[in-house]
Amino acid sequence: VRFTLVPRARQVEAMRFLLANALATPRFLVKPELLRRIEPAGVTNRIRNAQGSVMNALLQTDRLMRLVEQTALDGPAAYSPVQFLGDLRRGVWSELRTPARPIDSFRRNTQRIYLETLDNRLNEGAEPPAEVRGLLRGELRTLRAQVIAAIPSVTDRASRLHLEDVRDQIDEILDPRAMRQRGGAGRGGVIVLGLQGPDAKFDFANDPFQGPPDSCWPDYAIN
Repeated sequence: VRFTLVPRARQVEAMRFLLANALATPRFLVKPELLRRIEPAGVTNRIRNAQGSVMNALLQTDRLMRLVEQTALDGPAAYSPVQFLGDLRRGVWSELRTPARPIDSFRRNTQRIYLETLDNRLNEGAEPPAEVRGLLRGELRTLRAQVIAAIPSVTDRASRLHLEDVRDQIDEILDPRAMRQRGGAGRGGVIVLGLQGPDAKFDFANDPFQGPPDSCWPDYAIN
């Protein structure tokens, strides 16, 4: 045997480590008395960029498909993609368990990174396998329900506006009309509801949301 399964307990512990260290705000680096000596701003973006790299690696399509296959082969001994994604969601959105407490700007950034990464997997680049698409869309639906349930208990205005925006962003990600162009779009390919590039043309015949050119929405310019 050349390939062996990483024990499920070790994978779970690795996720816990990343949630506690990579995707939590590194407070020991956020020292105003030091930062104000070297720059007027920038720490939030540096933390956001670092966390974005971790989130992107965690949610790689190939990684999710490996988890799917490991579960198919090894059953309960594997760290299933449902468990993996659920642990990630609960860790990134832990504030939803205590909605009366404010969500600070660092954590709001972490949560936006989560949404942006899922949006990228679902709506940009290569189309994900059906298994991955179903898993990610399911996570977004679960998160949306949790956000809606938490909003009435949120008293901090910035946190409430953030969660309302999260709700709307999830709706946009899941809306088929928000699908971004894939593949060669922007280099002369056919684009549906995504206009980009000087040679792009609009496929009216195959677009279920548009009519023929003489009856398309008058406030949409197609160049």
